Amino acid sequence: MANVWIASLQHCTTSLARFSGRDRRDQFWPFAGTVVAGVFLVWGVSISPAMSRLQHAMLANLEAANVASGPGEYSANYAGPPQVENMFNTLLLVMAGIVVVFIALLAAAVVRRLHDRGSSGWWGLLPLPFLLFGLAGFGYFQSQIGSGGPPPMGLFMAIFFNNFIYIICLVILIVMLASKSNPAVKHYGPATTD
Repeated sequence: MANVWIASLQHCTTSLARFSGRDRRDQFWPFAGTVVAGVFLVWGVSISPAMSRLQHAMLANLEAANVASGPGEYSANYAGPPQVENMFNTLLLVMAGIVVVFIALLAAAVVRRLHDRGSSGWWGLLPLPFLLFGLAGFGYFQSQIGSGGPPPMGLFMAIFFNNFIYIICLVILIVMLASKSNPAVKHYGPATTD
């Protein structure tokens, strides 16, 4: 098992820019799993201190919030310092950077894996527009909340439904990547055995 994992890492890291050819499942999945685990680890390590600072800044300024409540109703207007908005923006930039690295590491491997099952590598882009819209939309939504005006609920709903579509597209892509090799396909390279 360790040999398969090491061989997968060696194969995929030496082929980060090769978008042609084919990769079997045992060449793709150990590498993809390692990249996903690494992304979550980096995300957790980079986000934890920022989230802690953000929580402390918001709690420290909670007294400045205008809170109104009644039976079945609750609302609060947070009037905290501008550094809270800057922290959100920093978190979004960190997330965007991690997404770029994630895509760069997996792009060629995803294309080769899709080729192995007889599909075009362009299928790998299926979830990308929804991911980008979600990141950009959330950043804009957060900036609108920080400006003190009412939150744009239409945008919130668009982001909410966009995330459902993103998850569906991601599941479709994962199913495609997990499918068996198609030895009958010849135009992407020599047949592989799964």
